[in-house]
Amino acid sequence: AYRVLVAVVGADPHEGGFAERVVGFVAVAPSDDPDSGPGDGTVTELVVADGAEHDGHRSRLIQAAGDTLRADGFDIARWWVPSTSDDLRRELDESGWGPDGAHLELRHPDDESVRIKLVRLHTAIS
Repeated sequence: AYRVLVAVVGADPHEGGFAERVVGFVAVAPSDDPDSGPGDGTVTELVVADGAEHDGHRSRLIQAAGDTLRADGFDIARWWVPSTSDDLRRELDESGWGPDGAHLELRHPDDESVRIKLVRLHTAIS
């Protein structure tokens, strides 16, 4: 299953707001990596709004991603993470994620100087 989970916060009624607002999301799906098996799921995206990243939303979304993949029958969760995302990688490491040895480099088709290096992390969720 392909799923998107959201983090919401309630508006402060003292400031004239009454509706909840989305402050982040995480998307999960079956892994489409060539070396993946049927029990491998993946986190495809995680975004937390500026100003909300230190309120625990990221860690709750990471936990929810693993729980959702497990509920969908996956045994392993994978995640391609930019090698420069030190804060995210540190948080994932503390949550039991680790590199599995796979890495790749994305290049802009029109500008060879634009490159993004990714490392693949994984964790057992069964």
